[in-house]
Amino acid sequence: MRILLVSPRWAGHGNRKKIKVREDEVHPLALGIIAALSEGHDVRIVNEHTHQVPYRDGWDLVGITSTTFTAPRAYEIAREFRTRGIPVVMGGVHPTLMPDECLDHCDTVVRGEAENVWRDVLRDAAENTLRPVYEGGVASDLSLVPTPRRDLFRAPRQAAAYVQATRGCGWTCEFCYLQYTGWGEHRKRPVERVVGEIRGIGQRIILFVDDNLFVDRDYALALLREVTPLRRFWWAQAPITVCFDEELLEACARSGCFALSVGFQTVSGPSIEEARVAQNRVERYGEAARNLHRHRILVDGTFIFGFDGDPPTIFDDTVAAVRDMDLDSYTFYMLTPYPGTPYFERLARAGRIVDQDWAHYDWDHAVLQPGSMSADELARGVARVYDALDTSWLRWAMRGLLRNRWALARSPRLAAFLVRQNAPQRYGITY
Repeated sequence: MRILLVSPRWAGHGNRKKIKVREDEVHPLALGIIAALSEGHDVRIVNEHTHQVPYRDGWDLVGITSTTFTAPRAYEIAREFRTRGIPVVMGGVHPTLMPDECLDHCDTVVRGEAENVWRDVLRDAAENTLRPVYEGGVASDLSLVPTPRRDLFRAPRQAAAYVQATRGCGWTCEFCYLQYTGWGEHRKRPVERVVGEIRGIGQRIILFVDDNLFVDRDYALALLREVTPLRRFWWAQAPITVCFDEELLEACARSGCFALSVGFQTVSGPSIEEARVAQNRVERYGEAARNLHRHRILVDGTFIFGFDGDPPTIFDDTVAAVRDMDLDSYTFYMLTPYPGTPYFERLARAGRIVDQDWAHYDWDHAVLQPGSMSADELARGVARVYDALDTSWLRWAMRGLLRNRWALARSPRLAAFLVRQNAPQRYGITY
């Protein structure tokens, strides 16, 4: 069969709309894995941020991955192929949480992680016996997950490479989709498989896409020991607990970590309790940032607004905290419940969902009514925080260059990467 796998475009919205989101550099790893599981078939991957969808190329099967905010565009693509008589399979977060809605627009939905059922989908598609729903569940043994078909990504040469070592997180923050999809269980790929994949990648800059690479401390240390000789530079998301683990920080710095994106989430103590972000303590935020800087690691802070516990002063408090922490970059989100989750249903029953345009469920629009302000006040408050912290892009770029001068002397590519990524920091475009 000729199989087309599509990652729908997202143009970016809200407070970041003035800067083009660098989705053109994102590697669709999930589709790369699906392609690797499609042995014996002619497969093409299209990232719609860089290439148009080839509707007329005679496909036998189309697979579309979808988040909530790309769902409207995914539905448009699916409808176009179905009018041509081509069966469409959808998978990803949104189809997992909202399968019935998705089936109004496609032939088949894969719920959960597709590795367990994709070959069944291909067999049934070849026999014209596709079922409406395939329950993928959870891929519990990541040693069985193949290396993504990177040869199909067609990413820009200067792009960093995306790598996944683990899945799941281990925490149970109420706003996160992981606990509702069943993917929250932390699972690990064998260290040697991850290292072998990185060794075969041409790019020197690696972005780990793990929800939480550091859940299993021993695993993280073992992985970093093996990554160190590869002389790569890498970034990852990290819980704040990592910032107080000296051995782990030393291993990060030694292995080439140039930045960590830390989920500070909020500077409001009551909001931390409300969201069940049990690992965070506001009074230690400054210490966390200083510890990373001491190891010459850039700090990208992420914050969420819209919790019921947010006081009227939350925006000014956050501006002061960002300045006090001397963050290198920052991203501000508006609390966004995922449709199809108990969290969303609870807010909907209370009449607090004010926007059901899924394209706005990108964490950059006010889609709910917070407890202490209107949705409009929430959106204007986030914009005001960005404005208050606005500064020259050159200052942000130079900050990254100076703090990473130890690495930049060996890697002009990392210097160019930091300049490119730090330029639009006002709008929250991070590494």
